[in-house]
Amino acid sequence: VLNKISMLAMERTSASELNQKLRQEL
Repeated sequence: VLNKISMLAMERTSASELNQKLRQEL
């Protein structure tokens, strides 16, 4: 369970970082 939660957390962080990068480019 912990592994799944950690993976989901990493995916969320990576997604938020990508969104921030896209916003900066725009």
